[in-house]
Amino acid sequence: MILQWLVPLGFLGLIGIGVLVVIYIIRPKYTRRLLPSTFMWIRSQKYRRKRMPIEPFRDWLIFLLQALAITACALIIASPHLVTEETIKESNERVVVIDASASMRSKLVKTTGETRFKRAIDQTKLLVDEVLIRQGGSISVILAGRTPEFIVDDADRHSYSDVIDILEQAECTYGSSDLEAAMLMAEDRVLHNPAAKVTVFSGTELGYMGDAVTFVNLADPEKEWNVGIYNCVASYEQNQYVFYLDVAAYGKVSMDTVLHFEIKGIDNGDGAFDLDPLEIPISFNVDDNGEELIQHVNLVVDPTNEAIGGSLDNVVGNFEEVLVQFRGLNDSLPDDDTMMVYGGIRDRVAIEHYTSDRNIFFSSGISSVGQRFAATRDVTFTSTIREEAAKSSGSDIYLYEHTVPSKIAEMGQRGLPDDGITVLLDPDEEAMREIGPALGLEFKEHKALGKFTNLTYGSPHMLTNRVSVEELGVSAYDLYEATPESGFVPVMYCGDDPVLFARNWHSSKIVVMAFSVNMSNLTTRPQDFLFLMCNMIDFYMPVTLSQYCFEIGEKATVNCKGSSLLVQNMRGETVSLLTEFPGEVPLDEIGTYTFTTRFSLNKEDEVRKAYVRTPVIESSLFRMEDLNFRIMNSEYVKEMGKDIFFWFAVSVVVLLFVEYWLQHRDIVGR
Repeated sequence: MILQWLVPLGFLGLIGIGVLVVIYIIRPKYTRRLLPSTFMWIRSQKYRRKRMPIEPFRDWLIFLLQALAITACALIIASPHLVTEETIKESNERVVVIDASASMRSKLVKTTGETRFKRAIDQTKLLVDEVLIRQGGSISVILAGRTPEFIVDDADRHSYSDVIDILEQAECTYGSSDLEAAMLMAEDRVLHNPAAKVTVFSGTELGYMGDAVTFVNLADPEKEWNVGIYNCVASYEQNQYVFYLDVAAYGKVSMDTVLHFEIKGIDNGDGAFDLDPLEIPISFNVDDNGEELIQHVNLVVDPTNEAIGGSLDNVVGNFEEVLVQFRGLNDSLPDDDTMMVYGGIRDRVAIEHYTSDRNIFFSSGISSVGQRFAATRDVTFTSTIREEAAKSSGSDIYLYEHTVPSKIAEMGQRGLPDDGITVLLDPDEEAMREIGPALGLEFKEHKALGKFTNLTYGSPHMLTNRVSVEELGVSAYDLYEATPESGFVPVMYCGDDPVLFARNWHSSKIVVMAFSVNMSNLTTRPQDFLFLMCNMIDFYMPVTLSQYCFEIGEKATVNCKGSSLLVQNMRGETVSLLTEFPGEVPLDEIGTYTFTTRFSLNKEDEVRKAYVRTPVIESSLFRMEDLNFRIMNSEYVKEMGKDIFFWFAVSVVVLLFVEYWLQHRDIVGR
């Protein structure tokens, strides 16, 4: 049998002895004198001296009894327990949890240069020696990355060399770790063996996690510091890009440094070129004042600012990429010293309008569309009434109003543009008799209603989002019948007749509006026209990415205006080839990802890029996280041994009784 203390913190109760000593020191001093006044008292005094031979030591004895009582109470709080040899043997099982988050890549820059992760591995090796070789126990190791896993599972001394090899090959991630899931895995082992112990290695302060857990904090504020780029956002304002920047220092940092800011691939109509690098001075001053060791600096970077090396000519209307970088810092975590900013190439939307009758409604309406999409798309509009100037290639949207160019009509469907969206607005009967059958649309008749009639919704479709269809109306329209295999979806109706059709094939994107805007109230409802055109662009020409910076481990939601989307990592390796949209792409590496849109239409590939970085929270090297997670095994160990609380309690009672008796004898003696 071996005595164990289940709650070692109970020994803090021994502080009470020091308090008792202080009380004895500061209590008032007096000299005891007995003043007998009668013969009987004199006889009693003589009798008392005979009955109390320990009188000279009585005060010291009382103090000793009080100190022993305090000690016994502290031992009771520490929960004494006698356990068997079998229990001791089972307690030789150890579960090690190693934090593999990006912050564990932090280096001791002022000394050895070892990372936190390397030190965690080295200390785990020492535990392997202790548990497997000296104690003859077993060990399990959980690597806590984004998805924790057992890299060593219940190994004994016979697997010693294999365990060491596995630990030497373990790698730290560039993302965040799921420590809570890792602790759940460790807890499962403790439930199966209540005497098992858990050791956690991390650089993040996790707080108290239970009496079964030993936490080793590998953070060292004296030897670690970090300066990182927290965020950089490109904002399109007043027809140019301005950059909002957030950088931060973590740890004891007092320095003046320079942030390198390089904008590449600007094309404002004169061809692509790079701006001269901007050098932005930044100062950090973080000292140990008992608060969190962190300082943020927020900046607005305007390339026209001459104070940072810019020029009044540096109006950035678009850009390919921006390199933001701290150079030569030699800090603990260099992974956040560099960041790439993408998203500066706005999608081109070139709209070509051909009409047999001049109509300024479209030019003013498209102008509103361009303003609405200013941050994501560059919308241009060209209109003509001259047939020889009408285009059938080189644009993105072709609006043919009232008719189509004769060269297209003569060729039928083959004459329609094959590199964009064709919108037939109130096409005349003659043109539709030429191209309609090939499209799967058959002209039936022209209907003059003689009165204004409201429209109704057809099949649910993105084209009608936010459009007040039931408040729109027409006084005349053409009736068409679409074949089932044509792929046309009826989007709007007038009575029982469809008046707006939409088809979205990879090789054929067509909208047919069977009424004239002049025979509708659409011209008096510019907001509905705006929504209709914006929906058309969003539906047929969605932007590939809605954001251009991600944290590793996230998934990018992507869309495609073509037939497929090829996704490649920074090494040019294919990550995904998507054909159904919207889709998701896992981003498991830091660096630049390339998204290439491939078209079935006669159109060049479109390339967009996004940057994947380490999680922002991992830059904060000295953060605290309360997992609110407890793994307790004291109750289980109690069940496996013998509780001797009773005997310590008896000792306290005896000591206090003797001390009380001495005090009582003193009172009686007086």
